[in-house]
Amino acid sequence: MTPWSLSPESLQVIHVPPIREYLQRLDMRSIPELASSSSPPSLTGPLQLTGRLPLGVREIISSGGCIVGLYDQTPVVREPNKPLPPCTKVLKYTRDENDRNWLISIKVEARILDILDKLGPHPSIMKSEGLTEDGLVLKYYPNGNMGDYLIRYPEVSLEIRLDWCQQLVAAVSFIHSKNVIHCTIDVSNILLDINLNIILADFQGILKNSAGEYMLDGLSREGSKSSMPRPFPYHAEKITDIFAVGSAMYHIITGGEVFPELDSVRHAVEVQYRFRNTQFPRDDYVCSHIIEKCWRGLYSSIDEVSEDIFTMQSASWAGDVAQKLEDGFFFQV
Repeated sequence: MTPWSLSPESLQVIHVPPIREYLQRLDMRSIPELASSSSPPSLTGPLQLTGRLPLGVREIISSGGCIVGLYDQTPVVREPNKPLPPCTKVLKYTRDENDRNWLISIKVEARILDILDKLGPHPSIMKSEGLTEDGLVLKYYPNGNMGDYLIRYPEVSLEIRLDWCQQLVAAVSFIHSKNVIHCTIDVSNILLDINLNIILADFQGILKNSAGEYMLDGLSREGSKSSMPRPFPYHAEKITDIFAVGSAMYHIITGGEVFPELDSVRHAVEVQYRFRNTQFPRDDYVCSHIIEKCWRGLYSSIDEVSEDIFTMQSASWAGDVAQKLEDGFFFQV
């Protein structure tokens, strides 16, 4: 029996384990000590990621709770002096093939993505090709995630950044309409396709039924900088996703994470203290009123966020047109 031979019935309802069991899943030793938490990781040199390589995995490109590797579903023969064909898929799999908790998380993600595809599909949702014996096959997006992209290309225009925020909100609106709570909205889980449109990834969150009861729970939750302070951190609702959207928008608009002087793990208590006491960043940035409303829990739905972003986009466009009129742009021959 393979690790993926869990019966379908075992995924009808996933009960949240005791908090101790949940915390045991977090391997704190894998979190590197940062020389300066305000300094982004270097992207100039190759980052060596290690872990097991199931059959078909060329190389590891991401390593967190789960591993993601470039994947050839059909074996590729390497010929001398010829490069391998480009990968179009990745495999998401567990560090330890016998870790039942992470196995269930990946199976939950597969189920949620399958449901969203059948109820949609939506252009900003990660595309899945289903489970194999080793893990979950997903479409590969070579532009990587939003956080890394903004480090490589910090001069992205405000117009594009606002478009990204609107695309993110549209994706979250879609999943919320299908009773899915993402639970880990963050720039590391926002990918960019070949046309630089956003793709929301990592769906190890929650699926509810029409009565609001948990049907599936992949047990993933936000990091401290995306987490709404609440009495029970593992209880998630649409409003907690909206809070996380605020932090993601802050990163997209400003190019950096909220509270850059604080590490999200080592200073998690301080981060949550600041959010709880509305000690938000005081720097001047576009959409600050929208982002702070997300953090304050003042939106009753993600669609209200979309409306405010649209107003911001319209004002930006009107201002641009007014400036061009003033400069005589439209009258130049």
